[in-house]
Amino acid sequence: MYGCYVLGRFWFFVVLDGTDYAVSNAYNASDDDIYQIVALMREAQNYILAILEVSRDNS
Repeated sequence: MYGCYVLGRFWFFVVLDGTDYAVSNAYNASDDDIYQIVALMREAQNYILAILEVSRDNS
């Protein structure tokens, strides 16, 4: 499972794999980190769409 959470201007990205999880360092949305945030959100979207595609093919 992929996700993110926001605390003020700081964005954190999270990955859950079974019972293991990882949290990214903070990305500051008021700095140039905003470009990395957008890139990470697009990449997460690609992962989710790929999972949905595989799920649909197996149905």
